[in-house]
Amino acid sequence: MDAIASVSQTALAGIDRNLRALGRTAQEIAAPADRAEPGSLAEPLVRMHQQRLAIGACVRVLECADRMLGTLVDEIA
Repeated sequence: MDAIASVSQTALAGIDRNLRALGRTAQEIAAPADRAEPGSLAEPLVRMHQQRLAIGACVRVLECADRMLGTLVDEIA
């Protein structure tokens, strides 16, 4: 069960890290500073998309760990 707890902690840390990064990226997009070039939003928007995908992947890992724990409990019971 330690392995499942470790996977869950890693997934939760990934969700937290990417949510914080997503917030910073959103602030960067909302801030009008350094927007002289029309393409200057492209990089933060791509980063935001990557962060959303990373959060989704971490959620799927967490769901898988939850299912594994449920299966383990069912086997023990």
